[in-house]
Amino acid sequence: MVVEEVIWGKKFESVFKKIKNQDTKDRIRKQIKKIIKRPEIGKPYQYARKGERGVYIGNYRLIYSLEKMVEMDKLGEVIREYEIVIILAFLSKDEIRRKH
Repeated sequence: MVVEEVIWGKKFESVFKKIKNQDTKDRIRKQIKKIIKRPEIGKPYQYARKGERGVYIGNYRLIYSLEKMVEMDKLGEVIREYEIVIILAFLSKDEIRRKH
């Protein structure tokens, strides 16, 4: 399925703005590009984070979810299907464990 849109969640956007290290920001952008190409690349989480996936960036995890979208015509026929990637958070391993 094709990823048509990437949405930055409020929590992620807030954290991203506070990152001063340009190398870290570049690594995050690079991982987002990889996610767009292959959305299933991230490790699926369980329990409290079910439905979310994460990819490693150093000692941190970029947490995201995939939303499958279906566009239909007036008769209920499927016109197209696509995915939206929602970037939820940028957390350390400890922060992820605390949510479980």
